[in-house]
Amino acid sequence: MSGTLGGVLCAGVGVFLLGCALSEGVQMRRLRRHGLHTHGVVVDNVRVRSEDGGT
Repeated sequence: MSGTLGGVLCAGVGVFLLGCALSEGVQMRRLRRHGLHTHGVVVDNVRVRSEDGGT
C-alpha cells in the first residue's frame, strides 16, 4: 500500500511541476511577443547577467 501511495504522490508532484513549467513558458512567450527581453535574473530590481559574473 505505501508503495502505491508513494507512486501516486510522485506522479502528482511531477504533474504539478510540469504545469508550472508550461505556465512559465506561456508567460515567457507573451513577454517576448510584446518585445521584452526575458534573459537574466532580477534580484532586488537589479538585473544580473551571466556576463557580469556572480557574487
